[in-house]
Amino acid sequence: MGRDGVIEPLDSSSVSEAVEALREANVDAVAVCLLFAFLHPEHEKDLGAALEDALPGLHVSLSSEVLPEFREFERFSTTAADAYLGPKLSAYLESLANEVESAGMPAPRVMQSSGGVMNIAKAASHAASCVLSGPAGGVVGAAYVAHAGGYEDVLTLDMGGTSTDVAPVFEGRVETTTESVIAGVPIKFPMVDVHTVSAGGARLDGSTRVAHCASALTPQAPTPVPSPMDEAGSSPPSPTQTSTSVT
Repeated sequence: MGRDGVIEPLDSSSVSEAVEALREANVDAVAVCLLFAFLHPEHEKDLGAALEDALPGLHVSLSSEVLPEFREFERFSTTAADAYLGPKLSAYLESLANEVESAGMPAPRVMQSSGGVMNIAKAASHAASCVLSGPAGGVVGAAYVAHAGGYEDVLTLDMGGTSTDVAPVFEGRVETTTESVIAGVPIKFPMVDVHTVSAGGARLDGSTRVAHCASALTPQAPTPVPSPMDEAGSSPPSPTQTSTSVT
């Protein structure tokens, strides 16, 4: 496929070889990115259909659907991230949808990295667009609360166990960007412009009844790297100090 369309038909023997190689590798997902697919997606779509027919259950991410733009490196890296996240996210969302439906609740919406929402089907097929959905939701929520209090220009702060996310809001508008690097992988999707610093507020302590109860109910989180907030030595466990009353 070239800039002006088909140069040579898709080689069926090469497709068969790729299918067999993937079958032997027992992969869960595949990212397909052809050079001019953002202009002419026919070969990508044919290849994706062949993979899905030959390998039922395989998650296939096509760059022409994930990010139909030129600049193949960013398109490929974003599509690869989508393929990596797709199987896990789609399985989780399917389970969530079933649980919600059985409880008689409305179908949930899924937060995007851009701060918008989409339905479960679209989120499952566009996993890379949800990679920063948690921090994005925090910024959107903070902007809403600030607006309700009469503040239009704010700096949001979202402190977790190992890091703190900050993001600016100007004139009530959440700032966004279209380029980011997540775990070393360039992702070119609209997302809230969140900046992360390694200053979390986690404490690992199992001395309280609540801590023991939580440990019994949930798997232990990965041990965080101590941050400046967590260098109090052997002092008694306490909440991270904030300007908000803790009850």
